[in-house]
This record gives sequence, C-alpha cells and structure tokens, in this order.
Amino acid sequence: MNINEIFREQNYSRQSLRNREFDACRMTLTVVTDAVLRRVVFKKSDLRGIDFETVAEFGFGIACEDSRLDNCSFVHRKMKETPFRGGELRECYFAGCDLSGAIFDGCLMSGTTFEQCNLSGIDLRTAIGYIIDPLGNRVVGARFSEYNLAGLVGSLGVVVK
Repeated sequence: MNINEIFREQNYSRQSLRNREFDACRMTLTVVTDAVLRRVVFKKSDLRGIDFETVAEFGFGIACEDSRLDNCSFVHRKMKETPFRGGELRECYFAGCDLSGAIFDGCLMSGTTFEQCNLSGIDLRTAIGYIIDPLGNRVVGARFSEYNLAGLVGSLGVVVK
C-alpha cells in the first residue's frame, strides 16, 4: 500500500502499520507510542521529531529512502541491517541500539550521536557528520571512509587534518 498524505502531529499510539510504503508523507512530531511499524518503507518523507523509542519493542522494522529524520530518538531499538539511503538524520540520538549491518548511504548526519550501540558491520562510508565514540560503542567490522574519520575519533580528542 502506497500512502501519500500529511500526518503532522498525529497520534498513532497502539496502531499497527505493517507492510506499507509512505511516499512523500509529512509525519513530523507524530506520536507512535506502542505502535507497530513492521516492514514499513518511508520514501521522500518528513519524519522530524519522532520518538521511535516508544514504538512497540518487537514491532519495529523500517527502511528510509531520501527522507528527513532530524531530531529523532532511537533508544533500545533492534535495527539490524536497517537501510537509510540518502536523506538527513541531523541531531538524531541512537542509544543502546543494535544497528549491526545497517547502511547509512549518502546520509547527512550532523550532530547525530551513537551511545552504547552495536555498530558491528555498519556501513557509514558515504555518510557525513556523525559522532561515534569507538570506546563506547561496538564497532568491529564497521566501515568508514577515510574522509570521515573525524566523526569516529573526534570523541577521543584526536584532530584529523
């Protein structure tokens, strides 16, 4: 099902959104407490300010293409192999997430932080602006571009020129 609508500040608490594709939707500040977002694809959508921490624990599985997720929070989410392709994830907060194998392809991630996350095998080669403390996250097998090393070692006080 392809949905193209404006859902600004809507309340989707305890709703089930499964097997859906949202194309060019505006869902800023939408409430998703205990909602199920399973096999949901967001394309060219505006998802700013959503607290994904409140989604049902076992009901979370999304993919994002060319979408804007600024100021979103992801806490204790299992997001293995989640694809984020293009788009913006500025000032996002990932804490205690399993992002192993996730892909951040061509994403603008200024101010986005990761705390105590499993980033094993994550692909950040074409993402820019993120902040990752390699001592506070698991980064075994993670892939980074040599041009974006500052986002990886900046928390250690290392200056890359």
